[in-house]
Amino acid sequence: MQNEAINILKRVTLAFLVMFVFSFSIQADEPDLVLNTWAQSPLSKTDHTGYLDQIIIEAFKRIDLKIDIEHKPVERSIRGANNGQSDGEYIRVAGLSQIYPNLIQVPEKIFDFEFVVFTAKRKVIINGWDSLKPYSVGIVIGWKILEKNIQDVRHRTDFNGPEILFKMLDLGRIDIAVYAKFLGFGIVNNLGLKDIFVNTTPLAVKPMYLYLHKKHRNIIPDITKSLQSMKKDGSFLRIGKAYLLKQQNKNIVD
Repeated sequence: MQNEAINILKRVTLAFLVMFVFSFSIQADEPDLVLNTWAQSPLSKTDHTGYLDQIIIEAFKRIDLKIDIEHKPVERSIRGANNGQSDGEYIRVAGLSQIYPNLIQVPEKIFDFEFVVFTAKRKVIINGWDSLKPYSVGIVIGWKILEKNIQDVRHRTDFNGPEILFKMLDLGRIDIAVYAKFLGFGIVNNLGLKDIFVNTTPLAVKPMYLYLHKKHRNIIPDITKSLQSMKKDGSFLRIGKAYLLKQQNKNIVD
C-alpha cells in the first residue's frame, strides 16, 4: 500500500514538472509587445523579414523586449492600436495623437516616404507637381497629399488599391502612377511587371514614425535612444542594404 502511494506521488510530481516546464516554455516564447502594421513588401512582410520589421525588431531587442507583428488593413491597424487591442502601430506620419489620443508618437523617425512618379514603356522626367499637368495620372484613394496636390492635370483616376493602379499603368490606361517609392517597387516586382520606370526625384517626402499605446509611455525614451543608437552604429544602413535596396526595380530615371 505504501509503495503504491509512493508511485502515485511520483507520477503526480512528474506530471506537475512536465506541466511546469511546458508552461514556462510557452511563456518564454510569448512576445512582450504586439505591434500592428498596414505596410506592405518590401517594408513589411508576413514572415517579419521586411525592412521596417527588421528595424523595429532590432530596436526593441536592444531594450530586451521581444515583439510580434500583425498585419491589418490601414484603418483597422491604427484603430486597433488606439483601442488597446495591440501595443502600437507603424508606419505613420507625425501628429496622429490628435486623432488617436491613446497613441503616443515615438519622436525618432524610422523612415521617409518618398512619393515618386512611375511610368510604363517610356521614361518621363518629372520635376515638381506642376510638371504632371500634361498627363493622365493615377493615384490610390486615401493618400491625402496626392489628392491635394494632383488636381490640375489632364485627367486623374483614383484607384481602390495599388495593385490595380500599377496594372492600369502597365496596360497604358494612365500615363503616370504616383505612389510611395519602395512600396511601388514591391508591387511591381510582385506583379512581375516589366518596363516600369521610376523617376527617383521625389514629388514629396514625408517622415514616418512608430506609435505606442499610452500604457507603454514609460519605454518611449528607451526605444527612442535605441533607434538613435541604430542610426549611429550603421544598423539602419546595414539593414537597408540587406532588406530594402535589393528590392529596387532596375528601371530608374535619375
